[in-house]
Amino acid sequence: MIMKYKYIIIHLFAVLLCLPSALFAQLSVAEKNALNEQAKGFDFYFNGGTYFGNKFHAGFYNGSSSPDVDVKRVLNNYQLKKQIDDLIAERQNIILDANGVSLAELPENMRYNISFIFGFGILYHLNRNLSLSLSFSQARLTAVSGFTLTYNSGVPGNEKPQILEYNLIGKEVRTFFELGVTYMFYANKHALPFLELAAQLNSVKVKSADMIIEDNAFSMIDYYGGQTYDPTIDQTRIDPYLGGVGGGVLAGAGLRIPFTKAIAIEPVVQLHYSFINLEVNYLKKMLPHYNIMIRLIVGDKIFAKS
Repeated sequence: MIMKYKYIIIHLFAVLLCLPSALFAQLSVAEKNALNEQAKGFDFYFNGGTYFGNKFHAGFYNGSSSPDVDVKRVLNNYQLKKQIDDLIAERQNIILDANGVSLAELPENMRYNISFIFGFGILYHLNRNLSLSLSFSQARLTAVSGFTLTYNSGVPGNEKPQILEYNLIGKEVRTFFELGVTYMFYANKHALPFLELAAQLNSVKVKSADMIIEDNAFSMIDYYGGQTYDPTIDQTRIDPYLGGVGGGVLAGAGLRIPFTKAIAIEPVVQLHYSFINLEVNYLKKMLPHYNIMIRLIVGDKIFAKS
């Protein structure tokens, strides 16, 4: 699968580097030079859409794949465990023995929800076809999956099934900076297809990783520097930075639909082949991610040459 995406990206590079110079051979040299000169200038854009994160990195939040996010930090803590037992006994109307509840199963196939991505950027048109781009975008991702707890159903008075289902929820922010090149085709003045390639710098920051039990959140992140959390004493809370900087490449294709010479929209599909700095089962991987977005293009005639 990885080789497949590498193949696509390599061929997109080849398309941009080997596009026929005679695409507009029907125009005279003077006409082409005039069109290229008129096209020079800046475009600014704003974009929004959906981002699909690779499920591999969602495994960071499953409670067992990373020492930074560990379900044992909750269930092996006497104070938190007692709070959980009391919540479940009250809300589920069951009787627990001295062992209370225990972990039955953690998720093995955690996934990200579809996320919203937004951003802005700038294009500088070198000529009618070729542009340089600089862009910033950000996506907030949520990973969700269920896990189960169990208890001793043999205690007199327990009539409910012994499996209890709850959720693990992880939240993160991904930020992207991209420097790229765009090639636009002028086959039809009302719909202009284009290809784009960019080098990417990204950053990921984990915001939370919680067990949600009876509508209460219990964090699996170590906020106390390796010490056991104890609500009865004064402890210094430390906010660890989980995540970090990564990189990759981006390939995209879209269609510019102009309304005027200065305003247009662009539906765009992009493939990110990115290294995301989250360790899952002691592995960090470069993997494909996707987004579909709409851009609003606003031309800057002040800087444009005519």
